[in-house]
Amino acid sequence: MMTKIDGFTIEPHGGSCFLLQWINAPQHGFKFEITSEHARLIETLPADVAKGDPLADAKRFESKALKAADKHRRQMFGSTVPS
Repeated sequence: MMTKIDGFTIEPHGGSCFLLQWINAPQHGFKFEITSEHARLIETLPADVAKGDPLADAKRFESKALKAADKHRRQMFGSTVPS
């Protein structure tokens, strides 16, 4: 089931892996492992950008993606998990 949090779509991607994709252009993607203990970035999937390096541009969104993944973790596992 897809969820939207803080400008990202979040979809299950097998087991404890989730794909977060920025909703607006450029639609960079980020694969996270999300468990009750942590949200950990596994892979950055850069989208095409008009100018510059797509991977460098995607790095700008990593901290936002981590915050969205952590918010999703807290929603999945309840308010008793550590922040």
